[in-house]
Amino acid sequence: TKVSKEEYDELSNSGLAEENGQPSRLYLNRNNNYKINDFGSFIQGNLIIDENFHINAGIRYDRQMIRNDEGYEVFEPRLGIVFASNNFTFKSNYSRGFQNVSLYNRYSTGGNRIPNFYLEPEQIEYLDLSIMGNLLNEKFKWNLTGFAYDVKDAITEGMAPKGGYNLLNNEGDFITFGGLANIKYRAKKFRFDLNATFLDPL
Repeated sequence: TKVSKEEYDELSNSGLAEENGQPSRLYLNRNNNYKINDFGSFIQGNLIIDENFHINAGIRYDRQMIRNDEGYEVFEPRLGIVFASNNFTFKSNYSRGFQNVSLYNRYSTGGNRIPNFYLEPEQIEYLDLSIMGNLLNEKFKWNLTGFAYDVKDAITEGMAPKGGYNLLNNEGDFITFGGLANIKYRAKKFRFDLNATFLDPL
């Protein structure tokens, strides 16, 4: 098909939108360019009750908008408590986070998959408790930590309502408990170290 020089230039500008900026509205339906807006902010503070007791807290806000009606909006709070003395330390942390949906999970059509443009980010809540201490002029030390996390809205694969195709949805909820232990004893002529790890996904 023969095209004029003006039409050729317009088509070239549409095809090279990444290099030349936003494509012409006249040929917008001939490409798959669209706008993504991302915004994130974080604030944190630390409260010192005395030299041995600290509390810190923060919150993060993230928002993404794809075109005009797709994306997500999430709030992630964080809280930490620390109590420390000469021979003993207690720490606890709580946080909430998220993992954004990959482009593959959102748009892929391979393997009889149906794209799901409205998948939400996977949410995770995390909590840990730690106790550390030492005795005998720091010859004997220990560190015990327990933790748990819960992944909500995990992306799982199921059958589409009419059957015959795979459809991804936010349906999973996975909880995991775990622990870490570290014990050390050092003398002049020998050294003893014990490390242990425990993990129990439900």
